Amino acid sequence: MPSATRSFLYLATAMLALFLDQGAPAQEPAIATFDLGTARLVIDARGYATLELAEPGASWPAAAQPLVRLDTESGLLLPESVTADNGRLTALFPGGAMCEMLVTPGAGFLVFEVTRLEAPGTTRLRLMSLTVPQDAEIMSTLNAARTPTHIAALSARRSMST
Repeated sequence: MPSATRSFLYLATAMLALFLDQGAPAQEPAIATFDLGTARLVIDARGYATLELAEPGASWPAAAQPLVRLDTESGLLLPESVTADNGRLTALFPGGAMCEMLVTPGAGFLVFEVTRLEAPGTTRLRLMSLTVPQDAEIMSTLNAARTPTHIAALSARRSMST
């Protein structure tokens, strides 16, 4: 995908939290932690996200998929590694593909901006997936999940700037 014609993709992650099921801990070491006020989003070295709630013992379930995936002509690619440096996440994929994102925190949310994508043969870039607690109500219009006391939502925006 040529950089001159590539659009920036934004993923705004709005999350409010304080109660939920105990999630599975990340299997890899944490490489980045983002403070959301009532929770922290922790990214591990393979790109899996866990939402850690502020109250002791409470946790959102760990993500079942890494925060970025590539659909290619030969199949789905998952990151081999993800690194963090100064609010920038870099995911490296098999065959040398790479996706870089700038993470900008806001008041209770994060914006993930794809700033660089080097992935020949990629047909689709898949961003952010969060597993929700079993008792959560799915709010499909908002792409959100709600428990009696918490809401987590994922929303995307495509910018036409080059």
